[in-house]
Amino acid sequence: MEYLRSHIFNTFWFIPVVMGAAAIGLAQLMLAIDIQYDGQINLSLASLGADGGRGILVAIAGSVLGVAATSFAITMSVLATASSTYGPRLVQNFMTDRRNQVILGAFGATFLYCLTVLRDIRSGPDDGSVFVPTLAINVAIGLAIFMVLALVYFIHHIADSVQVATLVDRVSHNLVSAVNRLYPANEGKKSTNEIPKIIKSQTQRATKCGYVRSIDLKELVSDAEKNGAQIELLIEPGDYVIGDAPIAHVIGDRELTVQDYLTFSNVRTPYQDIRYALEQPVDMIIRALSPSMNDPYTAINAMHGLSAGLALLIDRDDREIGLCDDQDIVRVITKITDIDQMIRTVYRTLRNDVSTSIDATLGLIDITDALLYDHEDSQYRSLLVNEITQLGVCVTNSSLDEGSKQDAVTRVKRFVVTHTEDL
Repeated sequence: MEYLRSHIFNTFWFIPVVMGAAAIGLAQLMLAIDIQYDGQINLSLASLGADGGRGILVAIAGSVLGVAATSFAITMSVLATASSTYGPRLVQNFMTDRRNQVILGAFGATFLYCLTVLRDIRSGPDDGSVFVPTLAINVAIGLAIFMVLALVYFIHHIADSVQVATLVDRVSHNLVSAVNRLYPANEGKKSTNEIPKIIKSQTQRATKCGYVRSIDLKELVSDAEKNGAQIELLIEPGDYVIGDAPIAHVIGDRELTVQDYLTFSNVRTPYQDIRYALEQPVDMIIRALSPSMNDPYTAINAMHGLSAGLALLIDRDDREIGLCDDQDIVRVITKITDIDQMIRTVYRTLRNDVSTSIDATLGLIDITDALLYDHEDSQYRSLLVNEITQLGVCVTNSSLDEGSKQDAVTRVKRFVVTHTEDL
């Protein structure tokens, strides 16, 4: 349920639809007030005729819809160009940005409001009666003024959102949020129950293809307890599953369909997928160091964003793979990538690209140095020292000039000496 709520609120259409429905409701309310106090509302446009009221509403509705369509078309063109440079996640960030959703919803809501009010304006030739909703028309003018301000803010926001600093901050925020959500601090003492071996079990296979976007572990543990079952998951969020691939081993008196607790998608999200959250800043670093960009300073900025998440991650323990029911019986054995494996993957992926730039090499050493100074007792200390040592080997074998190689190797040796003297 938590995932579903998060997914709905992050879709691009949900907030605009809600705002559109609210605008129709507001229009009906304003019309009802106008009918109730017909001829008694003294506003700036109280003497406006039916034709004048129609003209104002038509102008507002047409302008708002036209500006919205043009603005978002230009925006998508800019995003398409920027995403080819910094990666396709830029478009995904635009889609999930709450401010973009609200502004689009405001444009659409204003259009629907004007359309609803326009329908109820009556003049004498229409049906023998005259009705000009003065209050509703004044509210429409107020919404139009607000839309002008919203348009100015939207242009500023889009210009700001494609800047490197903003992109780095966004992916860093996603990573930090994922670490805090999936590896919460101060969880307390872990379960000491022995993880059972699932033998003589039934292997369940997937009937869908796609990325595992989320797993409802809480509900799965609850139902496994009710059915007296034990389940060993063979997949985790972020894995790509093909049809007929094994997804779980299940033993128990009753049969559970594990796939019912999985959510599949054609894209990955950082909601339960910590590996994807780590890959986002890593991808930015690699793209910045590609021959087409050759921008080590953007890479270093992305490293700073990556370090914010790593600083939290290396201070946490691996998650418990055996999930227990209320009777402290292990019901679900999860598949979880260890933190040390994720750290190795990050540095292994970066190593070859970073070693082609002396600035990026020194930048990666510096952020790792800062991580270890802040976490001197980290259990991943020797791992990070080894990764920087491997980086030094890559620099030695790279195409950098001899002076740059010497500077990098000297810095690597100093790092290793500093952080191994107490090991």
